[in-house]
Amino acid sequence: MSAAQEKQTRIGVIEALSRGFEAAARTPWVIGLPVLLDLFLWRGPQLSAAPLVDRALSTYARLLVPRGLGELAAPPPEALEAIREALSRFNLFGALALNLVAVPSSAPARPALGPVVGAIEQPLPALTVILALETVGMALGCVFLGALGQRVRAGSVDLRALLASLPRFWLRFALIVLALLALPLVVGLPAGLLLAATALLSPSVAQAIGTMVLVAAQVATVWLALYLFFMVDAVVVSDLGARAAVETSVRIVARNFWPALGIILLSFVIAQGMFQVWSWISQSDVGSLVAIAGHAYVASGLAAASMVFYWNRVQHEQEA
Repeated sequence: MSAAQEKQTRIGVIEALSRGFEAAARTPWVIGLPVLLDLFLWRGPQLSAAPLVDRALSTYARLLVPRGLGELAAPPPEALEAIREALSRFNLFGALALNLVAVPSSAPARPALGPVVGAIEQPLPALTVILALETVGMALGCVFLGALGQRVRAGSVDLRALLASLPRFWLRFALIVLALLALPLVVGLPAGLLLAATALLSPSVAQAIGTMVLVAAQVATVWLALYLFFMVDAVVVSDLGARAAVETSVRIVARNFWPALGIILLSFVIAQGMFQVWSWISQSDVGSLVAIAGHAYVASGLAAASMVFYWNRVQHEQEA
């Protein structure tokens, strides 16, 4: 009997996790998607942007320091060098796994061993490549999450219906991403202009204000992430539009705050703890293969568990 056919009661966090892992196990080809992605990012070709990173960071420091903003805005030299090294090693193909609805990847747990096939030196080509990879990565994520959403909602996966839903899923997620990107610009641009003007008069005051703004932004980000946690589930499980998905996620969290917080925190702890395990065992080729397979199963189970919790609460509301 499917979840939609059962008499709904509010399930707990542990039961949601159990059902989520069961749903993932019953859809093995979906688990194969993160396996294939990780194998590609591990052994596949790499695309570097090291020359562009060096130029950008050098320009960044050169523009700030002469204007007396170095202490306010620029990180210390050792931090800047660490940023330079990390970004220089970054494989641009990793953008396939860096978006709101990406197929989960454990690529950061191991160094990429594939050959570097090119290095991008100009901003426009780099931006074009990243946008193209983000587009493809989001489409793959829609397949991954859409299949799990069907499994949770109906108990089975209809490939024809899944393929038909991909364009609208992708468009809805694109609208959500654009809104999330616009939000810090709308809020941050006036704050940045205020800080810049204050720095001209008193760098110490500007630094104090900047610290308070940063703390407030971090707190707001945590709360926003909490209340929008089920936004993706609302799209792929309930087939809601972007605005309705946001409103539904906020409502589900507000009405089920402590259970929702429980599954969010437990999922985070499991994901972070297992990532340390994957990093530890990825010291050899065999260990990396085990880590890739293990991560794919755990990440798929956690994604499905979130959907199970969301769908159970939605159905309970409908029956109330």
